[in-house]
Amino acid sequence: MLKKIILHFALFVLLINLALAYSPNSPTAVHQYIANESKGLWSLIPHEIKSHISNPLNTDISDVSPLSRIGGMIEADYDSGDDVIDGSGEEDVPAVKVRNHLWEPDNPGFFDNYNDGVHIFGSNYRKAMDIWTTRVIPHYLRGDINQSYYWLGRVVHLLEDLTVPAHSHNDDHLSIVLDINDDAFEEYASSVFNNYKGSNYSGKQYNYDNLPNMSNFNWKEVEPTNPTDRQNIELFRLFWYTAQKAQYFASDNVDGNFIYVNLSDDTKNFSISLWDGENVKIVNRSLYLATDDITNSGDNVSVVANASIPHAMKAVAGLYRLFDDAVRIDWPTENHDFRRTGFTLLKGDLATTKDIKNQVNLVLDVPISTENVVKPTVADLDNNNFMDSVVLIHKTTFNTITKMAGVETHKNKFPYIGTKYKTVQKWPIYTINGGAIYFPATLANIDSDSRKEIITGVRNGTIYAYDVSSSGTITQKWAYYLEERLAPLPGTDEVAFNGGNVVDDIDLDGNNEVIFADVGPSVLEANWNGKVYVLDGSGSSAINETSYNVGNGGTYASVSLANVDSDDNPEIIVPTQ
Repeated sequence: MLKKIILHFALFVLLINLALAYSPNSPTAVHQYIANESKGLWSLIPHEIKSHISNPLNTDISDVSPLSRIGGMIEADYDSGDDVIDGSGEEDVPAVKVRNHLWEPDNPGFFDNYNDGVHIFGSNYRKAMDIWTTRVIPHYLRGDINQSYYWLGRVVHLLEDLTVPAHSHNDDHLSIVLDINDDAFEEYASSVFNNYKGSNYSGKQYNYDNLPNMSNFNWKEVEPTNPTDRQNIELFRLFWYTAQKAQYFASDNVDGNFIYVNLSDDTKNFSISLWDGENVKIVNRSLYLATDDITNSGDNVSVVANASIPHAMKAVAGLYRLFDDAVRIDWPTENHDFRRTGFTLLKGDLATTKDIKNQVNLVLDVPISTENVVKPTVADLDNNNFMDSVVLIHKTTFNTITKMAGVETHKNKFPYIGTKYKTVQKWPIYTINGGAIYFPATLANIDSDSRKEIITGVRNGTIYAYDVSSSGTITQKWAYYLEERLAPLPGTDEVAFNGGNVVDDIDLDGNNEVIFADVGPSVLEANWNGKVYVLDGSGSSAINETSYNVGNGGTYASVSLANVDSDDNPEIIVPTQ
C-alpha cells in the first residue's frame, strides 16, 4: 500500500513538472529569452520599459519555494527586484496553474466570455485579462511601477504560450509517461530558440491598432461584449489574433485550420491569410506526427518553429507597446499625452444616451459671471482611489488673478439601492496672483513621495508646483520666476508664460523634470529670444537644470516630448512664433 502511495505521489509530481510550456526541462529559459529579445523589435520602445526587462536570463526562480511545484501550495508572487524577466518565468510556478495556459479562441462560449481552456480549466486569455486588469494596470497607476512590470511579465508568458499550436488548439499535451518530452514542437523549440534574434525582426511588432492582414476585418463579429473586455478590447484583439495565427499549424493531435468562429457560432474563413506577406509554409493538415521522435518530425517542426518563434517575439513587442499606451490613462498634461495625439485607451461603457444614469452638476464657489474655466485635468492626486479634477479659473477682465479648485467624484454602492454618485468641491479656491492661464494644469509626480503634484503657471512668467497631502489638502511646493529679457519694441525687459508644461524624465536619471518654453510680450516681438527650460522640481525649490535659446519670440503653445530618433532619450519639440 505504501509503495502505491509513493508511486502515485511520484506520478503526480511528474505530471506537474510536465505542465511547462515550450521546454519541460527548462521552464523559464524560452519564455525569458523571448521576453528579452522582443524589446529589440519596437524601435521606439521607451527607456523605462527596456530598463524593466533587464534581469539575467535562465536563472533559478530563487524566491519561489520548490514546494510550490507540488500541488500549488505556495503562490509565485512579486519580490523586490523582480521585473518582466522574472514574471515571465514565474508564470509556470506553481506548475499546476499552467492548466490555464491553453485557449480555443473559436469558442466564444456563454456570455461571450472566451473562457474555453483545457478540460474544466479556464482559458489562457481569461487569466491574462484578469492579471492585466487587477495587477498590471492598477499597480502602475498607484505608482508601484516595479510590481506592475513583474505582472506584465506574467501576461507576456501567457501571450507567448498562444504562439504554440498545442496551446491555441486546446491540445492537452500533458503526460504521465516517463518520457517527459511530450510535444514535438515544444521539444524542438527548446533546443533551437536562442538561434532567433529579436533585432532581425525590427519594426515588425504587432500594433494592436493595425494588426497585419486585419485592416478590413469586422471585429464586431468576434469581440466579447462584457464591460471589462470592452474596456480593454485591445488586449483581446492582440491575444485573439496571436492564437488564430498559431492555429494555422497543427499540434500533435489537432490539424491546423484557417477558420474563425463569430459570436453567432458561425464558422468563417479569413478573407486573407494571417500569414500573408511572410515566407511561411502553411499546410492544412497535421504537419508532424504525434511522436516525440525528432528524426520523424524534425523537418516539419522546423517549419513551425521558423514561423512561431518570431511570431512570439512580434506579439510580445506589440504587448509592450500596448502596455505603454494603456498605463497613461489619466491626464498628466495637456491633451492627455506628451505627443499631443489626443488619443487614449481610457474608455467608458456608454454606448447610447440611454446608458446615462446620472448627471452631476457642481457650481464652484466663485463669481461665475466674471470667471473663465480652463479645461480640467484628471488624476488620483491623494491615492484614495477616487479621481480628482483640477479646474483652473481666471478673470476674463484684466486677467490679473488665476484661481484653482479641486473636485472629486465618489462612487458609493448601497445594497438594493443601486449606485450613487457624489461630487464635491474637495478644496477651496486657491488664489494665484500673476495673471491669466490658458492651458490646463499638469498632474505628475516630481518628488520622492507616492503622490502626484500640481504644476501650472501664469501669464507673468511664474511657474508653481503644489503638493497634495494624503488628506487631499494642497500647499505651495515652490514658485519659479522666469528670466526677463529685453524686448526691443517697448525697450524694457519682458517675459510671459502661457501655462503649458510637461513632466517627464528627460535625462533618464530616474527623476521627472518640468519642461516648458516662455513667450514674448507680443506677437510683434519676433526678435525676443524665447527659451526652453528644464527644471528639477523635486525639492522645496526648483532648480534650472538647463535652458536653451529657441529665439523667434518664444511659443504660445506647449512643447511636446517624443522619441523621434530611436535612441533612449526623448526629444523636445518646440513650436515658436
